[in-house]
Amino acid sequence: MRKAPGEKFGHDLEALYKRYKSLYPAKRYQFDMGFTRNYAGLSSNQIEEARRAAPPIDQLFRYPRDKKGNPWPGLYAFEANSFGVELREIRKSFERLLNEYEI
Repeated sequence: MRKAPGEKFGHDLEALYKRYKSLYPAKRYQFDMGFTRNYAGLSSNQIEEARRAAPPIDQLFRYPRDKKGNPWPGLYAFEANSFGVELREIRKSFERLLNEYEI
């Protein structure tokens, strides 16, 4: 990144998206990231508690179990066919952004 070249990032998509929005706040750079968790109706304390208890979203669908070999708590599923619309929208957004960044 040009604005913070020494910054370290992991695989936390929500944290990356939040940082991206802080670096590029103009409306023309915004897009819907998709694949986020929804905490509708929860208080901020409940949201924090739910985030701590939830499996890391970057690992949830790649690995059937956590590092200790335990299955993830809760019910989770991902079927690529059911996300076709969202994936096409993300692709359109990325193509639009590439033009904005003149890459």
